[in-house]
Amino acid sequence: VFNGTVENVFICRTEDGAGLCVGPFAMECVFDNVVVHTCGSAEKKEAAVIIAAQDGGDPGNNTRFRALEVIFPRWSAVHIGAGEGRRTPRLIFFQQCFIHGRLPFEELPPCDLVHVERCEGGRGVVNFTDCRLTNVNNEHSLLRVTDARVQVSGCVLGGGDGRSAILVEENGRVN
Repeated sequence: VFNGTVENVFICRTEDGAGLCVGPFAMECVFDNVVVHTCGSAEKKEAAVIIAAQDGGDPGNNTRFRALEVIFPRWSAVHIGAGEGRRTPRLIFFQQCFIHGRLPFEELPPCDLVHVERCEGGRGVVNFTDCRLTNVNNEHSLLRVTDARVQVSGCVLGGGDGRSAILVEENGRVN
């Protein structure tokens, strides 16, 4: 999909993987009012929403998620830069999104709620504006940034007993 819009979609209960996977040729797209409910795979350690690194194309370039709801993921809610591809996502925007880990707390998977693993250096950024991230287990974080630049503005992060709201690793940056 190039320069397309996906709107008013409800994706529910994928059994063995992501409910939404943005691949190498989904660029300059808008995902508006999309609900991803009870998706992902704890067995495969696969998030409910994946914006993958790829070997070709322009992965996730200028992709916008408006009013995305990821509720009760079976593993992490969102994973950006997943996989072994050499080309990493860039310019990813989340606006007014709601990302909610599992309930009850005893069922929270042992992973971070949102993991921004890799994003193209230099011009790449992942932006969260006016979002809500909640419910993670006590060993992990609501937002983990590994090798990427992330901007967070007007967001509410909290809920569960997470070890931190935001965990920034050695090559990560958060503004």
